[in-house]
Amino acid sequence: MAHTLDHVPSTTLLSRILNAIVRMGENSSRAQTVKKLNAISDEQLLSMGITRAQLVQRALSSGEL
Repeated sequence: MAHTLDHVPSTTLLSRILNAIVRMGENSSRAQTVKKLNAISDEQLLSMGITRAQLVQRALSSGEL
């Protein structure tokens, strides 16, 4: 999910800096963890005996799924 600033000419220094910041955020470990959490189905959560809210809380506090 790239959130580039296409409306700003890509040759400007500001747009390059802002695009780099967006890429850094998307590649952060927390962003990757959230992507993994979103991929877990409701059926998988049910079989694990955990709610989505509990899973998010555990994953973000420990850094693991």
